[in-house]
Amino acid sequence: MVLGVFFASCASRRLANTTYYNMTLIKVEKPSSVNGKIYDGIGKYGIEFSSYEDESIDASFSIHPTHVYLVLENKTESTIKVVWDDAVFSGFDNESDGVYHSGVYVRDRTLSQVPSSILKGTSLSELVAPKKMRYILYGNNASDGKTIKLLIPIEIGGVKNEYIFTFESLHKTVRVVKLGGIGDGGVYYREIIR
Repeated sequence: MVLGVFFASCASRRLANTTYYNMTLIKVEKPSSVNGKIYDGIGKYGIEFSSYEDESIDASFSIHPTHVYLVLENKTESTIKVVWDDAVFSGFDNESDGVYHSGVYVRDRTLSQVPSSILKGTSLSELVAPKKMRYILYGNNASDGKTIKLLIPIEIGGVKNEYIFTFESLHKTVRVVKLGGIGDGGVYYREIIR
C-alpha cells in the first residue's frame, strides 16, 4: 500500500480521542549564510502549524501523532531537490531514524528513495513518517519542553543543505483523530482532524 494512498483511504475509518502534545517550531539549524524566520499559525480544523522561511524555501509543518505533514515551497529560480535517503527523524526518545514519505510503499520504507524535485515557484506536499513506524507524539512518552527533530536535506544549486527543524512540546491536549491500520490490522495512522 502506498503511504499517500493509505493516508487518503483512512477517511472512512473510525474516529477516536487521543492525548498528545502540541508542538511548535523553536529552532532551525541551517546553512550559516542563510537568514530565516520562524512563525506559527492556525490551519484547517484549528490545527496548529509552524513555518520557516528564508530566501530559498518556505516550509510549513503540522505535527500529528504518527507523522509530519510538510509543505515545502521552492522560492529559488531553479529546481531544488529533497534528498529523502539522508532525511532523519529524532523523537522524544532521542533515537535517530530514517523517514519515508508519500508515494513510498510501506513494505518498501527501508529501501532507497528517489529525491523529490520541486520546480521553481511551486511547492511539494508530503506526509513524512519514521521508518520504524512508531508514534512521534504519544502522550505517555513526553512532557512539556521535550523536543523532536526533523532533518531535511535540500539540494539547492547542486549543493546539499541540511536543515534541522527542532519542535518543542508545549502541553498535553486531547484531539479527535482518524484511525487507520497497516498490514497486520494494528492501529497506526492517527491524523488530527479537530
